[in-house]
Amino acid sequence: NMELARHARRFIAIGLETARCKAELVSSSHRP
Repeated sequence: NMELARHARRFIAIGLETARCKAELVSSSHRP
């Protein structure tokens, strides 16, 4: 049970980091 929560937290952290990287990539690609 604790292991499942730890994996879920890591999965969420990876998802947030991926979303942030994607947002940075999009904003930088829209720059002239």
